[in-house]
Amino acid sequence: MLRFLRSENKTLEDKALTELARRNRVRLHAYLSRNGGNHEEATELMQDCLVAIFYNVRKPAFALTAKLDTYFFAIARNLWLKRLRSKRREVELVEWPVDMDLPAHDLPDALWQEEPTPMAQLLSKISQRCKEVLTMIFVDDLGIKEIKEQLGYASEQAVRNKKSECLAWLRQQRAAQESDLEK
Repeated sequence: MLRFLRSENKTLEDKALTELARRNRVRLHAYLSRNGGNHEEATELMQDCLVAIFYNVRKPAFALTAKLDTYFFAIARNLWLKRLRSKRREVELVEWPVDMDLPAHDLPDALWQEEPTPMAQLLSKISQRCKEVLTMIFVDDLGIKEIKEQLGYASEQAVRNKKSECLAWLRQQRAAQESDLEK
């Protein structure tokens, strides 16, 4: 799957991202529900994790030292903890073993395969400024202050606003693609 994520073939990238999401959807939702999250936050976190993985695997120095699902959950856990800290929510985290065998879903595989594979398409359509901001946040793990200085934003709030705008655009486009598939 890593090979497909690194390919320049959009179809293969989409399939790899879709499969990664399918394999981890139930576990991520279960983890967040046990740690103060809800369905919407799990969906948002899933997208953020896929974006981070999509960018990380393309870095020349990237070396996967564990299973891709384990890496996915490391990113998910770190992003969730970061969100909890930013919201100043105190939640006692329940550890969730990544390698624990769970039923992936109760729906037939055919239904999951019909899910759109838009992440790579959306990332190719996003503005260059959004790519820079999201890469610095999710891939380079830079703080808002550092991004402000490097990209010349007037304030830290302007960086937060840009991040929110970019993620909102991704969510909106994703929702539009899903509604197109339902028609």
